Amino acid sequence: VTGTRGKSTTTQLIYEILKQSGKRVFLGGNVKGLATLPLLKKVKPDDIVVMELDSWQLQGFGEVKISPHIAVFTNFMRDHMNYYKNNMKSYFNDKANVFKFQKEGDFLIIGEKINKILKKFYKSKIKSKVIIAKKSDITKRWKVKLMGDHNLENIAAAVAACGCLGVSDAVIKKAAGNFSGVSGRLEFIGETKCVKYYNDTTATTPEATIVALKSLKENKGKIILIGGGADKNLEYSKYAEVVKKYVKALILFKGAASDKIVQAVGKVKFPLIIIDNMKSAVGLAKDNAKKGDIILLSP
Repeated sequence: VTGTRGKSTTTQLIYEILKQSGKRVFLGGNVKGLATLPLLKKVKPDDIVVMELDSWQLQGFGEVKISPHIAVFTNFMRDHMNYYKNNMKSYFNDKANVFKFQKEGDFLIIGEKINKILKKFYKSKIKSKVIIAKKSDITKRWKVKLMGDHNLENIAAAVAACGCLGVSDAVIKKAAGNFSGVSGRLEFIGETKCVKYYNDTTATTPEATIVALKSLKENKGKIILIGGGADKNLEYSKYAEVVKKYVKALILFKGAASDKIVQAVGKVKFPLIIIDNMKSAVGLAKDNAKKGDIILLSP
């Protein structure tokens, strides 16, 4: 599983569905707390390994010309431009190793928005069977716990992947319906004094924070956002536009991204504070919070 956003949620959901189906399955790749190489001693020929892969790991796939039997490509957005020197094609080429060496009989599952990107950046014929995962298929038939359209896209991709492995609809539906998400991904931490706290600490692109805010749209104007920090050479104009519509206070960590954000948002009527540590940021957020508000960490 790869993509700019949604990798972890999609990977974890596929893993949970396969576990509940009774298959022998292992988790690996870019997953916190797990090492992949030790799996070589555990995995048997009929086992399944579900891997979250970032662009650097996929560079290695390109070097040895391999791609997995089932490739999931969730989405593609600007990220890591400090590394890729603003070259989106170079970034895509690393990501594309997830499917570039697939053969007939393999599967490529893509999000709805990737079709145009594939045509733009990848001119060669794709040999595997391409399946477009549609969030509308989930909204029509499923009840799920995860918030936001972006998570419906992640669920759709996971459902398609497990379908390729012969998992029954009944098992998929039950596992997906019970799935409550991954730590640090718009994770509800708790509520105190009628203020809700969400940890979206893995949101490290403007688009990720935008979808978090839109997922909490019922609380529009009642959100205290803690964000900013280091910059990956990204753009913040759309971020600023959405932030101005949704938040009642903006607390930013010192850094180049925060400098860009301040410039992008311009003059605002709500408090905008620059801070240099987490403890102070949370303390300020609490001071500005009232009954019914949300404090969102989405840096």
